Amino acid sequence: MLTDKNRLHFYIYLICLMLLMTGMLFSNFLMSVSQILLCGNWLAEGELKKKFLSFLHNRTALVITSLFVLHILGLIYSTDLTYGMHDVKIKLPLLILPLIISTSSLIPGKTFLRLLMYFVAVVFIASIVSFCFKLAGKMTDVRETSIFISHIRFSLNICIAFFISVYFILYSRKNMYLRLVYAAMCLWFIVFLIILEAATGLAIIIIVSVILLSYLIITIKDFRIIIPAASFLVFLPCITIWYCIHTLKEYSHVERADLRKLDKYTGSGNLYIHDTSYFIIENGRYPGLYVSGEELVNEWNKRSGVKITMVDGKYPMIFYTLIRFMSSKGYRKDAEGIKKLTEKDIKSIEKGIANAEYLNVFSLKSRLFKIAYEYNSYCRSGNAENKSLMQRLELWKTACSIIGKNFYLGVGTGDVKQAFHNELIFRNSTLKDKGLRAHNQYLTVLIAFGITGLLWFLITLFYPLFADRKHFNYFFVIFLLVVVISMFTEDTLETQAGATLFAFFTSFFLFRDDQRLTIAK
Repeated sequence: MLTDKNRLHFYIYLICLMLLMTGMLFSNFLMSVSQILLCGNWLAEGELKKKFLSFLHNRTALVITSLFVLHILGLIYSTDLTYGMHDVKIKLPLLILPLIISTSSLIPGKTFLRLLMYFVAVVFIASIVSFCFKLAGKMTDVRETSIFISHIRFSLNICIAFFISVYFILYSRKNMYLRLVYAAMCLWFIVFLIILEAATGLAIIIIVSVILLSYLIITIKDFRIIIPAASFLVFLPCITIWYCIHTLKEYSHVERADLRKLDKYTGSGNLYIHDTSYFIIENGRYPGLYVSGEELVNEWNKRSGVKITMVDGKYPMIFYTLIRFMSSKGYRKDAEGIKKLTEKDIKSIEKGIANAEYLNVFSLKSRLFKIAYEYNSYCRSGNAENKSLMQRLELWKTACSIIGKNFYLGVGTGDVKQAFHNELIFRNSTLKDKGLRAHNQYLTVLIAFGITGLLWFLITLFYPLFADRKHFNYFFVIFLLVVVISMFTEDTLETQAGATLFAFFTSFFLFRDDQRLTIAK
C-alpha cells in the first residue's frame, strides 16, 4: 500500500511520463524538462539507498544502461572530447530513464493501458495538426510535414502508436466502439505515413505486420482467425511488390522515339529541339522532346515573378525544373504548353517541384517516382546530394571504408563525426561538406566502438528477451522489432529524440506490473 506521500509522488511520476510522451511528439524542450522533473520527483521521494540496491539487482536495467557506459568508455580513446561529451549528453536518457522507471512504483495494468491510450491520442493530434499545415501549403519539402520533430522520429512514434492500436483492436473484443476507433486510427496512421512519404515507417509496419500475422497463424488454433490472417499474410507482400514493380515500370518504360516523325515547329513557327539523352526518362516520357527554349522562357516570364534569364550562356535550375514538370503533365515545352499550366502549377515550379506527381498528397507513387529519379540521376552523375536513398548508399560505402580501418575498437565516441568528414573528403564525395553520418545505427556503432562494441550493443538490444520470459510480451517485442528495423536505415539513437524514445519505451514496456492487462468492457 502506498502512503499519502508516496501516492503524491506516484501521481507526479505519472504526470511526468505523460509530459515526456507529449514532448516526444511536440517539443525537445518539454522532453528535457519532463526528464528533469522525473529526476527531481525521484530524488524527493527518498529511499535512495533502497532504489540503488534495487537497480543493482535488476540485471535487465543494468544491461540497458550499459549502453550509456559504452559511450563513456569510448571517450578514453577519443581525440575530440568536446564532441564526445556532446554525444554523451545526448545519450543521458539511456541512463536516466531505465534507472528511474525500474526503481519507481510499478504502474498498475489499467493505468498502464490508459497511458498507452494517451500516447496514441498525442500521436494522432500531432499528425492531424501537421496534416492541416500541409493542406495550408505552408511547406515546400515533404519532410516539413512533421512540424514539431524530425519526420524520421515522427514516423517511428506513428509505428509504435499503430501497433498499440492493434493491441486494443485485438483485446477489446466486447467493446465494439473502442475497436472501431482504433481501427480508424490504424487506417489514418498508414495514410499519414504515405502523406509523410515515410518509406521506412511504411516498411516497418509491413514487416512487423507480417511477423505478427505469422505468429498468430502458428499459435492460434481458431480457423476463423487463421484463414483471414494467412490470406492477408500472402496478400500484403504480394500486392506491395506488384505495386512497386508496376509503378517503376510506368515511370521508366518509354516507347522509342522516331525523331524523323516528330513535329519540327511550334504553333508559332519556332523550331523544336528533340533530345532523348540529356534528360533522364520520367513518367514514361522523354522530357527533352518538343522543347522550344525561346518560347518557353518568354511565356514563363510573362506568368511568373521568378524570371528565367541566361547567365554565361546557361539557364538557371528553374528552367530544367520547368521542362521536367511540363513533361510530367504531357505538355509540349512551348508557349502553348505554358498557357496550360495552372496558377498552382506555376507556384509549384517556383518552389522547385519538378514533377506534377509530387503534388499528390496521398500518393505512394510519388515517393517511388522520386526514388527512381534519384537512382537514375545518381548512376549518371555520381552526385548523391539532396537524394535521400542515394545519400544513404554513399554514406554506407563511406562507413564501411572507415570500419575497415578501425575494425576492433573503432574510432571512439568523440571521433565519429570527424572520421566521417575526413573519409568523405578522401573519397571526394559530393556529401563531404554536409556533416552527415552513416544513417545506419549498426554501422555508426561499428565506427565508434568496433566489432566489440557492436556485439555489446546487440546484447543490450536482445538480452531482455532471454533474461526473463515475462519480457517476451506483445508491447516490448513489437517495440523492439520497430527499433531494430529502423536502425538499418537511420541513426536512431544519435539524437535526443531518438535516444529518449528508445530509453523510455524500453523501460516502460519492461519494468511494469506483471498483472494481466485487461481492457475495460
